[in-house]
Amino acid sequence: MDISVAVKEQKGVMDTSFFIQDQSARVDGDAQNPSQDYLATQIINTPSDLRSHAKRIFCMIKQQNREAIYGALVDLFFVLDKRGLSLRKRLLINAHSLLTDHEFDYLKNSLATGLTINTCSTSLLSKQSKGESLVENIKRKVNDNAMSAMDEAKHYVEQGLHDEAIIILQKAILTCPKQLALHHDLLEIFQKTAKRTSFILIYRHLLDSDIALPSLWSALAHEFSYE
Repeated sequence: MDISVAVKEQKGVMDTSFFIQDQSARVDGDAQNPSQDYLATQIINTPSDLRSHAKRIFCMIKQQNREAIYGALVDLFFVLDKRGLSLRKRLLINAHSLLTDHEFDYLKNSLATGLTINTCSTSLLSKQSKGESLVENIKRKVNDNAMSAMDEAKHYVEQGLHDEAIIILQKAILTCPKQLALHHDLLEIFQKTAKRTSFILIYRHLLDSDIALPSLWSALAHEFSYE
């Protein structure tokens, strides 16, 4: 589909095309693609995180999420304004079938002029009260998921099923990486059971997932003589 654009990208504008390379083939990988709640939290905390924007939108396209795709596109368009024209065009084309004619035309017209006002009620970055409630709901859901995982892992530990507890906490960290309590509980299991091999495998896996790990991980790695 050819979308006409009235302006060309200005010289010096960031090249965002690399953010969408091969993304459609990676939306199923848990390690490479955290949950939409996690991506939404990343965007709320760091609106300029274009990689999280692109991953979130591609996940919605893959899942045919008509209810949320427009707000997600508005968030990205609002952050980029006139920048990243190729990225905005590519995502709009891919999401076309999930948008109403009005939504598509509105975003299409903003390609040239940029999107400087965000009043979309389903946008994470909207200043409207409904947008703010979305933020709180997502943060609360992330906290609830973390607490549920810790409770389940504790039950397994009490039964002596440490491997099962490790799996639960590892999955939770991939979804809620900023929940320090998850890291603490998982590392405590490794330390008490001296599961050095399991620790190293999961440590590498989390590092490969581009998750910022707390210093507790490197401290235990040093204790296990692994650098």
